[in-house]
Amino acid sequence: PQIQDLLPKIAKFIAGAMSVRQVAFWVRCQATAAFDFAYAILGPASNGPVSGLRLNGAGLKSGNVIFRSPKGSLAEQNFPIRNLQPLYELGIERVLPIQRGNDVLGFLGISGEPDGNWSVEDEQFLLSLSSQMSHLILTHELSQDLLISKEWDSFNQCASFVLHDLKNLATVQSMTLENAEHLHDNVDFVADAFATFNHTTDQMINLIASLSVRRGQFSLKQQPINILEVISHTFDELKIDQRNGLSIHTEFPPMENLPAIRGDPDLLRKAFTNVILNAIQSLPSGEGEVDVVVFQDDADTITTSIRDTGCGISPDRLESMFRPFRTTKENGLGIGLCHTRSIIEVHGGEVRIKSQLNAGTTVEIDLPANTAR
Repeated sequence: PQIQDLLPKIAKFIAGAMSVRQVAFWVRCQATAAFDFAYAILGPASNGPVSGLRLNGAGLKSGNVIFRSPKGSLAEQNFPIRNLQPLYELGIERVLPIQRGNDVLGFLGISGEPDGNWSVEDEQFLLSLSSQMSHLILTHELSQDLLISKEWDSFNQCASFVLHDLKNLATVQSMTLENAEHLHDNVDFVADAFATFNHTTDQMINLIASLSVRRGQFSLKQQPINILEVISHTFDELKIDQRNGLSIHTEFPPMENLPAIRGDPDLLRKAFTNVILNAIQSLPSGEGEVDVVVFQDDADTITTSIRDTGCGISPDRLESMFRPFRTTKENGLGIGLCHTRSIIEVHGGEVRIKSQLNAGTTVEIDLPANTAR
């Protein structure tokens, strides 16, 4: 469990065990070297806002020590906390540093003990509690560090692939420009150069777009959508009618008979672009057939089937095709299908793949129909 989930239980336990009215926690913020307020059970003595704490220049000496917040008896500059005003405002009377050796991880503040006296058992109880909480906070910090480290590792791995692909595309454009110095009067070369720049630019745009969606992190523009319109726009963006050697067969029901779905048209276009582009790129030399069929077997689901006659996927690779950085393409990133599934799932749908090596692949996308008219 997260530390934020445990602090209320710990505070309630302390309040009950020691018969105190107020229990407050401050936990170290690694980014600012301050101690952010984390949780409190506040009693009637509190009369101000809850804020963070900072150590003074001297910090804390080694060892666990219980400090009583000064009320005229202890000079403020000798206290381990720089600004005592937050403690005064909350009515906190005693402060226990939660530390590991000289490393201060947080503070526990309490007040409202009924008799105003502390026994040796009370101090031992709090010192033991401080030790246990230091383990808890360190574990939390380490888990956060590990999570951030994993995120950066994933980002760096993905970024390295992106930079490599972008560098290759930029190299193609650079070579074309070099040749233009000598062949700019050649009509055939100029036509080919324009086609090359158009193609490589499209690839760059698709590459960058494929990185713009992360699993589980979507801002949906929920609106009624006709899936046939989404597919039509996808065909336009991919310039399907301009691709030589490609034969597209479609089987669609009448648009007015197909129930709408609710979702984000931009995200769904990205999903269908990934799948249809994969189908086209699987065709040998870009020549072959792609069938796109939309049907509704039941009232609740609209299915889109995209079948190609391309190279297919081997059974051992098929199992991991939805994982990031898994691809059958020589220079691919392996993130398109991962993002596609994330987009479809956040719309309440499902993606399935069936494939046979050297015989083609079929991708089926189910999306929930919005049957309310």
